[in-house]
Amino acid sequence: MSSRGVSADAYTYNSLIHGLCNSDRLSEAVRLFDCMSSRGVSADAYTYNSLIHGLCNSDMLSEAIKVFDSMSSRGVSADAYTYTTLINGFCKRGLWKETIRYFDEMVGIGISPDVVTFSVLIDSLSREGRMEEAYRIFNVMIKLREEPVVFNYSSMLLGLCLTGKLQEAHRLFDSMTDKGLEQDVYSFNLLINGYCKSSRVGEAIRLFKEMRMKGLKPDLVTYNALIVGLCKDGKVGTAQSMLTQMQSDGVSPSIVTYNVLVNGLCKAGNIEKARRLFSEIPDKGLVANVVTYTTMINGMFKKGMFVEAEKLITEMKNKGCMPNATTYDTIINGYLRGNNVTRALEFLKEMRGRKLSLTDATKSLCSSSDCQSKN
Repeated sequence: MSSRGVSADAYTYNSLIHGLCNSDRLSEAVRLFDCMSSRGVSADAYTYNSLIHGLCNSDMLSEAIKVFDSMSSRGVSADAYTYTTLINGFCKRGLWKETIRYFDEMVGIGISPDVVTFSVLIDSLSREGRMEEAYRIFNVMIKLREEPVVFNYSSMLLGLCLTGKLQEAHRLFDSMTDKGLEQDVYSFNLLINGYCKSSRVGEAIRLFKEMRMKGLKPDLVTYNALIVGLCKDGKVGTAQSMLTQMQSDGVSPSIVTYNVLVNGLCKAGNIEKARRLFSEIPDKGLVANVVTYTTMINGMFKKGMFVEAEKLITEMKNKGCMPNATTYDTIINGYLRGNNVTRALEFLKEMRGRKLSLTDATKSLCSSSDCQSKN
């Protein structure tokens, strides 16, 4: 443009810098930004925000901070978007000290954080289990009359469940209705999953029933969490009933659902039920994976079903599902415990040929069975 005697204005530069940043062409954007200054065209908040956003997205935080610091010296004021962009960049890098410092600076100079700023902070801190800081930001949000939304509550619920503070999480969950907010499937799932992981399946089931009473439809995440919790609690029969219910509700099980149930049945010694469930997998349009096969093989070995286990190993390979280190550990363990050292050695050799490592437990078993010296 300048070669034709036409001077670019701020709008033109802003459009070009914004486009280059969005296309991840940061070096060109920075050069154009410098060119803009040298030609006497004043950059505004939009220019700086575009550049800072692009640099943060490309994990160039040091450069983003330099650009941010240059704003005030050039008489350009940062706004909520500027601070939110930097805060988001710090959160992604786990730079919590800087995150909080810039947030406090923002509030201190009278720039009001918006719902996006609060959401980024609360969600990032909660996911890291930094609940004291998350609560502080949450309370600042309320103090500044920026009403928390369902997403903010869900973020807090996630963090509280991750840190095992289920009673506190449930209180916060219940307080949502007092604030005129409706709990959604995601917020129910967080609490249900938290209770299941803490072996409090009864509480999870009560929430499941409450969820349905509110007209919310449980999804795959809900059912999988409950099935995991029930199996962990030894209630495999109830878990199977949950599988039936989920299908009647129009929710298709995943391979994870089947893996959990097959494992639960095998642990309970119900190998025939596990086999029947395993045989259903293709009918559901699912493909058994290495976890499914390893679980079934382990269950068969524990029942002394060596012929059936061998057939399943062959089937697994024929279907292109190659054993992993855990599968080989299971097979070698199974044969050694069945005093078939020859077969264990064959699989040990196969495993080493594939450059897979034994676990310490299997190494110990191999050593006690004189497996290593014979190989």
